[in-house]
Amino acid sequence: MPLPWGLAEDRARIPDVVHRAITIKQLRELKTFVQRLTKTELLRNTTDFSKGDGTHGKVISWHTINLYQLTDEVLKKVIPFVDPEGERDPRDPKRRWYSWVEFVSKRQQPANIMFSHWWGGRFKDFMAVVDKLAIDR
Repeated sequence: MPLPWGLAEDRARIPDVVHRAITIKQLRELKTFVQRLTKTELLRNTTDFSKGDGTHGKVISWHTINLYQLTDEVLKKVIPFVDPEGERDPRDPKRRWYSWVEFVSKRQQPANIMFSHWWGGRFKDFMAVVDKLAIDR
């Protein structure tokens, strides 16, 4: 499955979190990627939490994936898989890996708007709000 993100050398390290906003385009690319993963049933629960709630090993659907699952089962796995050398930042040895925005962006991205969200909320619902805002603007 092709990834919509560039090479490691094109990625930005953004030390100040205030400049790590994600764009609507980047969110939509992530949405498409997650839809593909869920449609092909490649996305499954693998966390310790899922062991406790009885969902371990079960397929995660597009209609139910929440932001916790998105982070644990997609973001935290894609970054080290695509960029195994990115584990340590020579400029900041205490820092491990990097954020999704740093993974998909080439420069700092200051925020224009802030979305309040709950990590247990469905990613599909979050994206519906993002898409609605984009239409309204």
